[in-house]
Amino acid sequence: MTDRSVPLFKVFGIQIRLDLTWFIIFALVTWSLASSYFPMVYRNLDTLTYWLMGAAAALLLFVS
Repeated sequence: MTDRSVPLFKVFGIQIRLDLTWFIIFALVTWSLASSYFPMVYRNLDTLTYWLMGAAAALLLFVS
């Protein structure tokens, strides 16, 4: 079996790793929010703003 995780940091000697599928899920959540939800709720904003809001919301989701 291959190791599909990326080492992030150590906490008290315990290695914290992130599986690569989380990056795919992060991208899909960001895309979903930026392309459909935020443009529907917050009209007339720049496209980049929607993408930044989507990335911030996805990051907050994963950190929580």
